Amino acid sequence: MKKKKEKAPKVSPKIWRELYDNANEFVKLEPWKKFYDSDLFAVKDPKSEMIGYCCIMGALSQFYALAVYRGDEGFNCYRKTMNREFENREEMIIFESNHFMVEFSPLNDLDHNDKKILKKVKQHGLIPGYIPSFRIASPGYFPWYINEEEARFLIFTFKCACNVVNRYRNDPEKVVDFQNNRCLLCVSKEEQEDTCVFKVHTFPQLIQREMPEPFKDWDKIEDVKKMELTQVGVWEAGYTLFTAVIEDHGRPYPPQVFLMVDQESFFILSVEMNPFDPDYHEKFCLAILKSIYKHKRIPKKLELSDPTLFHYMTPIADRLDIEIKLRNFEWCMSESHWTESCYQ
Repeated sequence: MKKKKEKAPKVSPKIWRELYDNANEFVKLEPWKKFYDSDLFAVKDPKSEMIGYCCIMGALSQFYALAVYRGDEGFNCYRKTMNREFENREEMIIFESNHFMVEFSPLNDLDHNDKKILKKVKQHGLIPGYIPSFRIASPGYFPWYINEEEARFLIFTFKCACNVVNRYRNDPEKVVDFQNNRCLLCVSKEEQEDTCVFKVHTFPQLIQREMPEPFKDWDKIEDVKKMELTQVGVWEAGYTLFTAVIEDHGRPYPPQVFLMVDQESFFILSVEMNPFDPDYHEKFCLAILKSIYKHKRIPKKLELSDPTLFHYMTPIADRLDIEIKLRNFEWCMSESHWTESCYQ
């Protein structure tokens, strides 16, 4: 059964007004004139104790925002972004995004829901051209509207951000020390959650996703083996995001697409579209076996674009005498083919 489209969470007018007021105070400081997105500082949520890693955007006068990366996973995504690990695959950021984004833009650029909130809470005094909109990005989903608990955290975050900007306006580089793996941390003052004190925070270790156990459904593999199919050709398989908005699971998301083609003919052997799933590899291996059943042939070689899928597929390839190779494929959807470059 399909889920209904998720509605924007309800936030009380009082909390909205407080959030808009604090965001507006942040804008008045024009922090992007002094801070870069590399001047990272942290804020500790007084309720959940989650650490949010904040960076101020707007030094190039093209996009004004405060991004708050949530916890270790959010920081991991920030670090990968700054190291350009998503270069040429920017759409894949959505698989790892875990942050708040508060963008400041002209009123006409806001969507219907943002304008509706402003009208409902009768918010006045916002600086023209810098009207805030608040979103949360979760892995596998498009940015979505915040709830009341998240709004409360952002209120505290803006209070802290204003304190950081006022204190370090002339020395913004002092808020972070990447060489020693640490940055400034703002925490709430005991019994006064709306005020903060400064501490030093050590960055979390880089998260390394563990490889899953390889595919071990031996019955399915043996069923294929018993078919005694002819081995011919090279198949290419990998996954990407399809840049469409799907709303059959509540919150809008871009589907994760698995594609497999015959290298010589470019004939599409299999296409699978699913919501984002961090354990996608099992579904894709089953799709490969399904294609073998359907087309009644086994490839001599299988070239895969993803290291996890390569690892997971190894037992299948060994049992069916398929040579497998790890390659990088960049899918051009408009022309329905792959362009490739070998992993260096």
